[in-house]
Amino acid sequence: MRDQGAIAPGYLADFLVMDDIAAFPPAQVFVGGQAVAQAGVMTAAITRDNPAQPDYPAIPGAFSPDDFKVDGHGGGGSVQAQVVGLQDKRSTLTKLQQRTLRLRDGHAQFEADDGLALASVIARDESSRTVGLIANTGLSQGAWASSVAHDCHNLLVIGRSPDAMAEAANAVHAMGGGVAVATRAGIEASLRLPYFGLLSDEPVAAVAAGLAAVEDAMRRIGAHQTRPFLTFSIMSLSVSPYAKFTDKGIVDTESRQLIQPFHPADESEV
Repeated sequence: MRDQGAIAPGYLADFLVMDDIAAFPPAQVFVGGQAVAQAGVMTAAITRDNPAQPDYPAIPGAFSPDDFKVDGHGGGGSVQAQVVGLQDKRSTLTKLQQRTLRLRDGHAQFEADDGLALASVIARDESSRTVGLIANTGLSQGAWASSVAHDCHNLLVIGRSPDAMAEAANAVHAMGGGVAVATRAGIEASLRLPYFGLLSDEPVAAVAAGLAAVEDAMRRIGAHQTRPFLTFSIMSLSVSPYAKFTDKGIVDTESRQLIQPFHPADESEV
């Protein structure tokens, strides 16, 4: 790589002009000798002659609230749940907890201050899915859905309300990929990511504004993390300590075991 690492004749003219070694964004950015950004603003014109958007992998959908039942047979009573609990507001560290959950017609029955929400992962080809419990998201209502869901990027939906979960998931499906926040009143914010459900060809400023609107909407429904989108999207990263969701169940990342989220509660636990 003898044409890099210096500003001199014969070297690639890709460099930054900084006010200070640690001052970001740079004052100027040069690529190929041309100024492409200044004072944090893109100045280069980017042509958008892109190939057609792929139709695979598809985004699962459409959904109804019943797709987010804990018991697909519509049962009632109580179940013993494995809960993936966030440990703080600044990291994605989680630990497994056990809680008893009451059901009605197969749906989870939450209490106002229980700190619980549903988390569902649906495989891109809809061959498998999981509905489980997550704790300490801060959510008090609504739902969030995303096709950016590390590391497999299946569809990930987290919410307190099955109606809102279906609304958010259907919005992501209709966009061909992306992120959506919903309440029972409808979609609060969304960001379209049509390329593989991960990328956009819109200008950087437009995508950044869309993500900011999504995070603002997440905070309005209760998410209290420093970066809520990043935190939620890593809840399906199945190598991240200590427990995460997959389309096959919950993974205990230390024991490398797959755990089913629910089993019938003993009478002594009810």
